[in-house]
Amino acid sequence: MRQAGTELPSEDVPDDEYEFRLPAESSLGRWVVFDADRLVLASLVVAGVFVWFVGLARAGVIVVTNEDSSVLLLSVFVAGNFTLISIVITINQLVLSREFGKPHTLRERNEGIKQFRRDLESMVGVRVGPSDPLELLRVVVQTIDDRATAVEEAVDHTDDRALRRELAQFARSVDEETESVDAALAESQMGDFDVLVAMLFYRSAWQLNATRRLRNQYAATLSDETVRALDDIEELLRGFNIARQYIQTLYMQKELAELSRLLLYVGVPSLAVTSAAMLVYTVGQGVTVAAGAMPVLYGAVGAVAFAPIALLLSYVIRVSTIVSRMPLLSPFVTDG
Repeated sequence: MRQAGTELPSEDVPDDEYEFRLPAESSLGRWVVFDADRLVLASLVVAGVFVWFVGLARAGVIVVTNEDSSVLLLSVFVAGNFTLISIVITINQLVLSREFGKPHTLRERNEGIKQFRRDLESMVGVRVGPSDPLELLRVVVQTIDDRATAVEEAVDHTDDRALRRELAQFARSVDEETESVDAALAESQMGDFDVLVAMLFYRSAWQLNATRRLRNQYAATLSDETVRALDDIEELLRGFNIARQYIQTLYMQKELAELSRLLLYVGVPSLAVTSAAMLVYTVGQGVTVAAGAMPVLYGAVGAVAFAPIALLLSYVIRVSTIVSRMPLLSPFVTDG
């Protein structure tokens, strides 16, 4: 993906670079928010909680043999894990709300998707496009690049040097953007996070603005064929934006469904372990575990109790970031 270095006018291209458009400037921050496997990240949080509890207990900062304070904290863990039920129900309602509907509603939705697919196929000039959505997007991206190249070649012999220079820069910038996205699409499958990031940061907004500006600014110089090519680029970019938004929506739906399932898988054992740990403390007889083993036991129970929260954190931090960075589809198209 193009990082910087374009020579297009500032009104066409934003000044910020790809790395600084992410919510974290460091490689570690980007790994935490985007690249890390969510289960690995949750496991690291759980391990950190375990080390935290054990370290504080060994240092004497907390006393895990105190029945009142320990049972109180464990009861809070139990109550907190029970709230997972409402969280899971809310997530499932959000996911299923997109799948449920009356027959006429489902039919209209299906017809809309079918018509959009036909429009894309018409724009790229094929009778039947690939069945794989990512392959169809590859065709769209490649066609955008081809149209940009055609626009550049159409004015090779014009006497307007400014026009030749701007169209050459435009075509080169489009080629860099499309080449990066095409490579990501070629190596990915539907639902892969890498392809989502590649599409998320494809700068269609500046391409749309540059296309319209070039067409209007040089309307008296451009041939009808060149104007049609610029019109094609604009329509293809708008089609790409819609397809990108749809694929991102499908990805978010998949992530939320996976999160709700994992919360149940982790929440039930966590609830059982935390509840059993409360029985370690017996009235009048102290704890039923040797004092030396209590810090490790308490740390393990605390880590297990935090496992659902760690899992929720690892997923929500990425999902919420993607939502906040989603390009807007409106009369004013914006990149994320």
